[in-house]
Amino acid sequence: MKAGFFWKIFGGTVAVILITAFVVYLAALPTIARSLQQETEQRVQNEARLVAELCLGVLDAESGEFRLQGLERAVQGLGASRMTLIGKDGTVLLDSHEDPDTMDAHHTRPEVLNPGEPVTRYSRTLEKEMTYVALPLELEGEVFGFSRVAVSVEDREGRVADLRGAIRRGALLAGLISLVLAGIFAGRVTRPLSEIAVLVGEIGSQQTTRRLDVRRDDELGRLAEAVNHMADDLQGQIARVERDRAEREAIFSAMADGLLAVDHQQNVLFVNRPARTLLNIQESRVKGRPVWELVRNADLVDALERCLSTAERASGQTRIQNDDGERLVELTAVPMAGTAGAHRGCVLELRDVTDLRRLEAVRRDFVSNVSHELKTPLTAMRGYLEAVLEDEEMPDTLRKSFVGKAHRNTERLAAIVGDLLSLSRLESEEHALAFEPLDVNELAETVVGDLRDLAESRRQAVTLELPDESPHVDADAQALGMALSNLLSNALQYSPEGEDVQLRVHEQGDEVRLEVSDRGPGIPKHEQERIFERFYRIDKARSRKLGGTGLGLAIVRHVMAAHQGRVELQSTPGAGSRFTLVLPLS
Repeated sequence: MKAGFFWKIFGGTVAVILITAFVVYLAALPTIARSLQQETEQRVQNEARLVAELCLGVLDAESGEFRLQGLERAVQGLGASRMTLIGKDGTVLLDSHEDPDTMDAHHTRPEVLNPGEPVTRYSRTLEKEMTYVALPLELEGEVFGFSRVAVSVEDREGRVADLRGAIRRGALLAGLISLVLAGIFAGRVTRPLSEIAVLVGEIGSQQTTRRLDVRRDDELGRLAEAVNHMADDLQGQIARVERDRAEREAIFSAMADGLLAVDHQQNVLFVNRPARTLLNIQESRVKGRPVWELVRNADLVDALERCLSTAERASGQTRIQNDDGERLVELTAVPMAGTAGAHRGCVLELRDVTDLRRLEAVRRDFVSNVSHELKTPLTAMRGYLEAVLEDEEMPDTLRKSFVGKAHRNTERLAAIVGDLLSLSRLESEEHALAFEPLDVNELAETVVGDLRDLAESRRQAVTLELPDESPHVDADAQALGMALSNLLSNALQYSPEGEDVQLRVHEQGDEVRLEVSDRGPGIPKHEQERIFERFYRIDKARSRKLGGTGLGLAIVRHVMAAHQGRVELQSTPGAGSRFTLVLPLS
């Protein structure tokens, strides 16, 4: 850029000087040529008058004849000029350059017809351009002939050519001088201008602390000083804008809800991180692109169109498929005003309500289930007890049977309340678990021993497979024992009578795995995630018959979450199930 600008100024200056010299050259040549022509004509006229006086001096007035011998000697002193003496009938009497006998009559020559006027024409005799002046030779009013003087134009053209060459040489010298002067001038002008241009380019493309060295008091120096002030002000403004932008993006990115801003043409202005994640936007460059090109969702685009067309709040709901599966999203589009109140665009808020709706559904199901689970034993107890109280004559055997059934429902009600309290303690931060080093083999043997009576009543056994070196974990023994006991009791109850259950403990990497396998009916694939919900049962009638509360697997999941572990399930309908407790080794 610097060299190009230099050559523009340099070349322009030289071009102006050369064009000026050329114009002067073109304007001067005609003037010089006219001046030389006038000079030549004046010379011819002067010589013509001199020759006329000479001719009159050799004229014999009485005879009308000219004494040519004396005249020839006088004419020889004229040098390069041509002298011609013409009789009054046009006969050439004497010529300084040609033989008069070979020349035709001259009475029709233009200079003879217009005596005293300079005439420039081609001479057939000499075969070149000549300027002629003819003067009449008269005495006492009688014309005895004409004296004519001619000068070759070649002398004048030679002088013009010499002048043309001199002008060319002067123009060339002026051009060379102008080159040097223009180079010096262009360097003094373009160097600071180039430095200013480079600094302005740096300011526009990046943050720079470089400034111009101001050493001049002229206009360029003041311009450089102004550019330095502009750079300081611009750098401060950029810093403030960057700070504000960083703060705004930090605030927007920290929000749990997604934000998407578009202009009046639905081109994206801003999108925060939660919105990118929710809408599964992978592209790095999104600003300026149409929103429908980034997000293929008709409900979202419709909410934006309604907001943009009416300049009013628009809301809706949609389902979006992303890496986390299908998400239920509430949409709220709000108009965004620009300068002077103009409608600039819209800001769309995206609120993921999937978990909220699921929790609301779980809460509704929990309230419904717990009400049902508590109502069933209470209703049975009330019925049996009312029957006993109202029928005083009831046989003792029947009375004893009713009281026993009421007692069993009391135990069931106590079990449900106990499991609910256990879940409450696991979820409460006030009742933190007591973690301590725990021998996993010892825990497994204790739980199996506690369930031996249940296994024997169903003609079953728990096959225990333990590693030679017992793994150790940091755990709450009571909570972890309850989780393992729930899994083993479920396995025993849901397996056919006489079918054994297996408990296998082994290490895998930096984890310990407790696998409980049974030969029960198995769990369908679509039910495997929901069985960990509270009071969820695949076969409600069979679960109640076996005395389950529907809270055991929910307790297992909460215990494992509290231990930074997890519970895994592998099940095939008709082929049994395998539940695995996975804990980090201590």
